[in-house]
Amino acid sequence: MTDDQKTAGTSAAERTGTLTGTTRNATNVEDIETTGPMTEPEKDLRLWEAIKLYPKVTGWCMGLTSAILLWGYDNIIVGQITALPTFQRDFGEWSVSEDDYIFPAFWLGLWSSSTNIGAFFGSITGGFIQDRIGRKLSLNLGAVLAALGVCIIFSSYWVGDLESKRGVFFAGKVFAGFATGIVKVQVLTYISEITPTALRGSALALVPTFTLLGQLVGGLIIFGINESESPTGYLVVLGSQWILSIVPLVLSIFMPESPAFLIRKGRHEEAMTAIKRLVAPKVDPEKVFRQTKLTIEQEAAQAEAVNYRDCFNRAHLRRTWIVLFANQLQSLFGLDLLSTASYFLQVIGMDSGTSLIFLISGIALGMVANGVSIWLQSRVGRRRLIIPSFVAAGILYTGMGIAGCFKTTAVQWYSAVSLNLVIVVCGLGAWPAGYSVMSEASALRLRSKSQAIGGVSQQAASVLFKFTLPFIFNPDAGNLRAKTGFVYTGLCLIGGFGTFFWVPEMKGRNALEIDDMFELKLPARQFKHWKSERGEHVEAKEE
Repeated sequence: MTDDQKTAGTSAAERTGTLTGTTRNATNVEDIETTGPMTEPEKDLRLWEAIKLYPKVTGWCMGLTSAILLWGYDNIIVGQITALPTFQRDFGEWSVSEDDYIFPAFWLGLWSSSTNIGAFFGSITGGFIQDRIGRKLSLNLGAVLAALGVCIIFSSYWVGDLESKRGVFFAGKVFAGFATGIVKVQVLTYISEITPTALRGSALALVPTFTLLGQLVGGLIIFGINESESPTGYLVVLGSQWILSIVPLVLSIFMPESPAFLIRKGRHEEAMTAIKRLVAPKVDPEKVFRQTKLTIEQEAAQAEAVNYRDCFNRAHLRRTWIVLFANQLQSLFGLDLLSTASYFLQVIGMDSGTSLIFLISGIALGMVANGVSIWLQSRVGRRRLIIPSFVAAGILYTGMGIAGCFKTTAVQWYSAVSLNLVIVVCGLGAWPAGYSVMSEASALRLRSKSQAIGGVSQQAASVLFKFTLPFIFNPDAGNLRAKTGFVYTGLCLIGGFGTFFWVPEMKGRNALEIDDMFELKLPARQFKHWKSERGEHVEAKEE
């Protein structure tokens, strides 16, 4: 038996805790430990029963995920504000060939990747400080820094020359991304530490929903001021981020500190007070305290035995590679292009107002698709969700690329519809299913470390794509315009074939079974039909 199997088999706390932190330094949704502790009767609770048993936990999860609005809003703002004619006039330059204002590919690339650059370092910083000063203070710090970042962005309008103006805007976006990265880390970690298993998946499913909601709010605000001929319009958009910064600030003041953090620091009386605020009177706080303390003690013992190098040894290299690949799925199906769809559609000839309407409708459709995917993932295997969605997206991108070979007004409409359909099919399949693969593929003992590596790789890939894309489609660079679809046809092929050959079907499998299958070095396509010698599971079935 491997070390991972021993760990999975002997870690009683993984099955008997009620409210505990099993994931530390989480940097993304996919970084959260999904095999959280829970007594067996409570583990089998239906969602509505769990909500009634833990109403306060549910309330704080709803409150904390609302802070993700700031992340979603900030992450989309460049892609939308660059679609405003007044912003193009003040920060862009006149193109004789286009007979309009455009942004140089270099600056558009920097701006598009700025939030992810900041979030890359903010996630690392947030993971470092949260175990030293706590979740409350870290969230408070992130909110304050976010407000300062908005100040820098807002002040860029009054900077003298054009290049300096662009540079200050970029610096402000990086700083704001750094702050929102810290906020996101605290939200994800806190939710993972206060939720029982019966609630954890549903609570974390709110994160992408609120991310899209933040983007939708940004899109609606920008659409509302699109016709404004004054800089006041886009300054209102930039300044509105101050309002969203208030949400995590207020939450950090009133929320109870994470009991798991307090227990790790030996502050047991404060931990008991926090637990009472979260679960009393319907759940016994003493029981929760004992089970949380037991899990943390076993977690600490396991943490001493592993390091990041273990993720790349022969026993775990394949699993780490799958985690890294799953983290790139959203870049492969074009999420980075979709986030700047309004400006991209203007490049291929669509007017500003109509491009914003298509962007807003795409975000709304994405929210609906993400909601349906929660139901789909409980019934359909990961491979059957990911591969068809890549095939469908590849066909849509190919059609867009072919349309781009012709100079007609139909190109802009075909491209807009294609992009919206891509977000629907991938919102149903590759996007949410990728989160499951990221969590299931990593060994239980190494999960926090392998997921941290995967999360950092995702931010790095997003920076690369967002910086490179303007050099591909912008008129002053590659000038591919709608023919950019051919680029994503190739990327969808990589995503589809990579999933077929590398990603195994792990739906319905427990940690021991997954360990066994990786130890046997089964090909990815054989995971679904493998029969366990333990007699615990015959086949991963789909309804």
